[in-house]
Amino acid sequence: MHVPGKNNSSFGGSSAAIKPSYGTKPAMPAQCGVTKTAIESYGQLLHTQPDSRQTQLNEVSVQVSMPPLLDAAHWVICKDEKLSLLPFKTVLLAVRKAEVLAKLANGLVSQPLLMPVSITAEPDWHDTLSHRDQLLRQIGIELTIRYQQLIIKKVPPYLRESQLAIVIPELLHWIALEQPNDIAIAGWLAKQSLVQFESAQTIWQQLCCLDEATQQTIYAQATELPWQTWMKDN
Repeated sequence: MHVPGKNNSSFGGSSAAIKPSYGTKPAMPAQCGVTKTAIESYGQLLHTQPDSRQTQLNEVSVQVSMPPLLDAAHWVICKDEKLSLLPFKTVLLAVRKAEVLAKLANGLVSQPLLMPVSITAEPDWHDTLSHRDQLLRQIGIELTIRYQQLIIKKVPPYLRESQLAIVIPELLHWIALEQPNDIAIAGWLAKQSLVQFESAQTIWQQLCCLDEATQQTIYAQATELPWQTWMKDN
């Protein structure tokens, strides 16, 4: 049985790197990922007088609505005299999970497939569809079995880009053994949807709309950079 959350080909979705479009990539040395000039600029900003610093930050916030995106993979976060890198994928996963969780109470929208997917049904899938009918309806999945073939008719938007012939069987194996709660289902669907493109600007706006506790949990996953040590050494 595959347990959701583990890094495998189906539950992790496509292995293709997420490359949101966000301007020109800054040239960064491979050793640390941040130029000496950038470090010094952040250092100067952090050590200016409070009033002057706030003025500069306000001017920056008018020009950009989110932090710089490094190599289309990490946001550069400058907060509380700390410089850190926050992975785009981490934020995307958290935002999608929160989005799915908010919708699950009323059920996810089902979208019919242009071409239904048909795969060979396993003997115990009849019982699984019967026992987990309410759960499948809640997450927007419509399945039928005919002539020993499992026919996938409808799925929620979060699964449309997934390899359904692999994802749906593994879902059935999972829910045949346990009744997952909404949090587990939301996490699983969010992970499947990572193959779908979303602009960095949109994801950052969605992050800012999350509650404070969730935002802090996400920020805690950022990697702090020792910029002060680098400045001393250089």
